[in-house]
Amino acid sequence: MTKLKPAAGLTKAAWGIILTFVALNIIEFIIEFLSSLVPPLAPLLPLLATVLFGLRFAAAASLIYILVFEEGAFYRTVAFLMLFYLVLKHFVNYVMPPLPQSLILMYLSLLSIAIYLFLSLFEEKIREFFEPMLRFSRSVVPTATYARWTVLALLPLLMGMNTYNRLAPSFVPPLEQRVIHPAPPREFALLRNPVAHTPENIAAGRGLFIAFCAPCHGSELNGKGPAARGFNPPPANFVDPGTIAQLQESYLFWRISTGGVGLPVEGKPWNSAMPRWETRISPENIWRIIMYEYEGSGHKPRTWED
Repeated sequence: MTKLKPAAGLTKAAWGIILTFVALNIIEFIIEFLSSLVPPLAPLLPLLATVLFGLRFAAAASLIYILVFEEGAFYRTVAFLMLFYLVLKHFVNYVMPPLPQSLILMYLSLLSIAIYLFLSLFEEKIREFFEPMLRFSRSVVPTATYARWTVLALLPLLMGMNTYNRLAPSFVPPLEQRVIHPAPPREFALLRNPVAHTPENIAAGRGLFIAFCAPCHGSELNGKGPAARGFNPPPANFVDPGTIAQLQESYLFWRISTGGVGLPVEGKPWNSAMPRWETRISPENIWRIIMYEYEGSGHKPRTWED
């Protein structure tokens, strides 16, 4: 068996790129954290967002440089995951609605597992992947010791700040005004439920709701399904008289059919993460689900007469 050569280390420029990327995210987090505590800082957010966009673009180009020119499975993997996160978090929303953070983290986790499984197929590659981490943890060089203590101090600090930021109320409004219930497109506005209001159709709607909707909206229709905590804004609480009780059936048909991607511009801040169900559920079954949502919540849909 050939002896594995130590994995090539990053150049000073590459280390600077990675540290800059990490610093960007920390700076952005601190800005949001301070803005939640000091509301007068909120007007500065658009300017800071513009500056951060330019820096993110430069970081993305730099990460591509690492992928192309740097050696070592560990460093290229880190650069690829950083680039993947950067694209999903900050660049995808220019062509489609922003992705929820929970969804981005799920994609990153799956991608990390896939990369690790691929590297584990090759003994030399997996040893090359772990070699920099072992070297960092075992090194007695003073700079490595200081780095280990820095990581040890920063991890609980960042986790604590992240927990506080998630739980503390935010006083910062979105950069655009959001309409909670934007007007539906014309082709949906005048639709009427063509499915007969019978116990059989309501029962069928309940089964479909449990299968497709309950994971987020809850089996009690209260917006507290097992997956609800992963979304911001949270799934709608249909029992609340301020939700579907104020809407027509045609509105619900539009929102369920087209999902979050079907929202107009005025509904985009704090995007809905609801899927586009028209690709998986037939129109008749969507109407049955709507029928059950009203029946199960104890409300009646609004009509033009109301």
